Amino acid sequence: ALHMIAACSVVYSPALTPLSLCAGDVVDVYQREFLALRDRLHSAEQENLKRSKELNLVLDEIKRAIAEKQALRDINRTWSSLSDETKLKLWNVTSKNVLQLPSIFHHLPHLLAKENSLQPAVHVGQGRTGVSIVMGIPSVKREVHSYLTDTLNSLMSELSSAEREDCVIVVFIAEADQQYANSVAENLKRLFPTEIQSGLLEIISPSINFYPDFSKLKESFGDPKERVRWRTKQNLDYCFLMMYAQSKGTYYVQLEDDIVARPNYFTTMKNFALQQPSEEWMILEFSQLGFIGKMFKSLDLSLIVEFMLMFYKDKPIDWLLDHILWVKVCNPEKDAKHCDRQKANLRIRFKPSLFQHVGTHSSLAGKIQKLKDKDFGKQTLHKGHANPPAEVTTSLKTYQHFTLEKAYLGEDFFWAFTPVAGDFIRIRFFTPVRIEKYFFRSGNIEHPGDKLFNTTIEVLPFDNVQSEKEALKDGREKTPKYHRTEDGFIRIVTSISSVVICLSAGVCSLTPPSVMASLPPFPQTMELKWRLCMLLLALGWTSTLVQADSEDTDIDVEDDLDVAGEEEEEPKQASPPSAPKVTYEAPVATGDFYFAESFDRGTLDGWVLSKAKKEGIDEEIAKYDGQWEVEEMVDTKLPGDKGLVLKSRAKHHAISAKLLKPFIFDTKPLIVQYEVNFQTGIDCGGAYVKLLSQTPDLNLDQFVDKTPYTIMFGPDKCGEDYKLHFIFRHKNPKTGEYEEKHAKKPDADLRTYYTDKKTHLYTMVLNPDNSFEILIDQTVINSGNLLNDMSPAVNPPAEIEDPDDRKPEDWDERPKIPDPDAVKPEDWDEDAPAKIPDEEATKPEGWLDDEPEYVSDPDAIKPEDWDEDMDGEWEAPQIPNPKCETAPGCGVWQRPVIDNPNYKGKWKAPMIDNPNYQGVWKPRKIPNPDFFEDLHPFRMTPFSAVGLELWSMSSDIFFDNFMISSDRAVADQWANDGWGLKKAAEGAAEPGLVGQMMSAAEERPWLWVIYILTVALPVFLVVVFCCSGKVGRVAWQSAVGH
Repeated sequence: ALHMIAACSVVYSPALTPLSLCAGDVVDVYQREFLALRDRLHSAEQENLKRSKELNLVLDEIKRAIAEKQALRDINRTWSSLSDETKLKLWNVTSKNVLQLPSIFHHLPHLLAKENSLQPAVHVGQGRTGVSIVMGIPSVKREVHSYLTDTLNSLMSELSSAEREDCVIVVFIAEADQQYANSVAENLKRLFPTEIQSGLLEIISPSINFYPDFSKLKESFGDPKERVRWRTKQNLDYCFLMMYAQSKGTYYVQLEDDIVARPNYFTTMKNFALQQPSEEWMILEFSQLGFIGKMFKSLDLSLIVEFMLMFYKDKPIDWLLDHILWVKVCNPEKDAKHCDRQKANLRIRFKPSLFQHVGTHSSLAGKIQKLKDKDFGKQTLHKGHANPPAEVTTSLKTYQHFTLEKAYLGEDFFWAFTPVAGDFIRIRFFTPVRIEKYFFRSGNIEHPGDKLFNTTIEVLPFDNVQSEKEALKDGREKTPKYHRTEDGFIRIVTSISSVVICLSAGVCSLTPPSVMASLPPFPQTMELKWRLCMLLLALGWTSTLVQADSEDTDIDVEDDLDVAGEEEEEPKQASPPSAPKVTYEAPVATGDFYFAESFDRGTLDGWVLSKAKKEGIDEEIAKYDGQWEVEEMVDTKLPGDKGLVLKSRAKHHAISAKLLKPFIFDTKPLIVQYEVNFQTGIDCGGAYVKLLSQTPDLNLDQFVDKTPYTIMFGPDKCGEDYKLHFIFRHKNPKTGEYEEKHAKKPDADLRTYYTDKKTHLYTMVLNPDNSFEILIDQTVINSGNLLNDMSPAVNPPAEIEDPDDRKPEDWDERPKIPDPDAVKPEDWDEDAPAKIPDEEATKPEGWLDDEPEYVSDPDAIKPEDWDEDMDGEWEAPQIPNPKCETAPGCGVWQRPVIDNPNYKGKWKAPMIDNPNYQGVWKPRKIPNPDFFEDLHPFRMTPFSAVGLELWSMSSDIFFDNFMISSDRAVADQWANDGWGLKKAAEGAAEPGLVGQMMSAAEERPWLWVIYILTVALPVFLVVVFCCSGKVGRVAWQSAVGH
């Protein structure tokens, strides 16, 4: 028989296991071996990157240890005298470890891929260390409103000079978007230059390589992916911030970017930490909300960060913190109550709360949260000052007992009714006073909108002729920009808005101009005139009292103020006369125009509702499902006049329409004009339009926020932030990329236009010579030039700082250094506590050991808007235990602590001038490789549609009479035929002051009590006092330093 024998072979290789191979399988075997070899090489490369990273860290630690040794300059310094932290680092460097030590790279292995993954991308500050408290504030980009600057102003305004030297505030811009992080940092550098230079404020942001790939996260606890991503990133943000802050101070306090602080909060926190009888505590809580006001010992941050990194993808931060406490002290064999008692020893609450949450828009896109700490209490509404003796008078009508005189004496604040043009506040000193600076506050946390707006400040020098001449000569030579009025006053400030710094708590500070320091002594006749054009200090009950329009009220003010005590003449009729009828006719567009819409057809013909969804936010709120209707205004004065009305709250709205023809930016100007009426007021939302760029893929039923536009224009408001946008997208001629350019903020006060519930006309005029004007009601509100008045500037700088220039290693920027020759006294005990138990104290008789000091309020009800996913499990607020009212005390009695007579604190060498100080290093300037010069930014991308893409927390926003033209006369005629008719009708129907008061009283009968108390009673008292020959005086709150 013939047998077929297949050719086979046995392959031996020193690197391979002997295999019996057929000829056809040899290639496959080698391919597998090569693949295995590639995998081993890849693993080796990863290990090499890891070792390289660890070697860099080791090198940094060696440099730090050497620097510590050089700074001390003590050749006899021994190993035992090094800090424990330095010993540990040097041991890690020098010991031959065979063990694999845990590190951040085990939990975040992606950090090994990039060398700079743990280096801040933005780092601004002086590197201050050795302070008592480091405050960390993470801040992210919010869709609606940023509270960061308000938070910083609140924190810093409550710090004394000594406290500013003993703390560091670290702002962590938790965004990988480098451009956004840089813009926030630049804004903070502009607003807080002194605080940054002194070392009080530091700004950091993470590298783009710090964050892992969030797309691979798994949903858990019923949270959608977007929420899981948000809470995971939040955990990593806290870790980065804590790791940065750990070496800077003794304690670390976690805050948020939307809070206000109580007065004396810093010293209160520090003393509370020092007074703890035991060092076993882990968290001191100065707020009951979220992760606000939580203090940790810096030594504990390593443990906390490592625990958070182990579970950062699994649970939110508040749960992780509770788990740490459970692991440390809870016995699984004991019940939950025992565990809670044990955790209470590690997590200690301070009352009242020192921080209040003020934000309403969460950092989680689309979420509204109205969290308030009920233990925060009320803040002080005024602060008294020692002012020089003076007579104070005003033409403003005082509300209740809040008089001008009490305010000036520091007893209370001044509150007044609606001002009109020409109203004033006058301070007349009894004797000449040299004024070096002045300081005014307006508004408070309860009424943040009651501020000074649009005023002038004028001073009258000493009435001695020679002194006056010298004052004028000196003032004109040194401050030529200050104007002298016809009646002899020097106008120091022409507009409050140019010098007011407003906080979220409602405090406005007037920065003293330098001219004040050079003025001669001032006499009895110094006068501060306040010409008020808008709301000054409105009545607190704004929802119940109506205000008279300044245009309808004419008040004459005499210098001697004798009219202050006169009664106002009551109108003869009890109700306002009926308004004359105004017949409505729809405007008709004539001439050269690109778009005209009056909506008087009653339909949305020609308008397209968006069917798209917004990207990057929760599915439930991503839809553009906000409702639009064409209808008359709710309280229309012109029957038949219809407009486009935004009907929904807390929804995305998008609607657009094509132009008759595209607008080409050539030699013709552009005029965009439309009307808006916030019928129910505006809480938070916009009413701006977008001129949609003419692109091949423009699809109006897919109109979203990212649809390319050429210009965005119109009003926008959130909280107390009133904006009038003018933004255009400029095309970089070198890269072809677009960048938004924002017009400067107008100086005018916009509040009235957004709150008076009247129809206002918004107009934008853009000219081929690059000039622009923004008008409201045909009055110029803002103007400028595209080349000079936009931010960021159209054209980049010709020179920039050299990014490759590096500061020399021996460059010394420290103006002060510890005295190297100083020696700690031998009797200096750094370990002695600041407070010690009073050994002589005894427990009072009747002390209730088994009764808690506070119990849950049995009458408390969980708020309807409480979100347990965001806010945690609701607990009733604590109230004092009624059983403790008659006892000397409740709970576990502890000896009171007293000041330790032997306490000296940590010894620090005194600071001396640094002989090697070289100043702040700056990189050299080089030609900007991205420089270009566009002298004609007016030549923008043509647009072919107009759209409204809005999110609003208010409904019934009324839009009408859109006009886009290149002829100013056409736009003006359209405005006169439409808005002009509305204005006439609204003016005719506007009741006088008495009419408004009667209308309000019809709706709220209890207002008659207020009227009697505020009108009839004062009139009676005036008559009584006048008859008795007594004259009352008025007064106010201000502070004048001398």
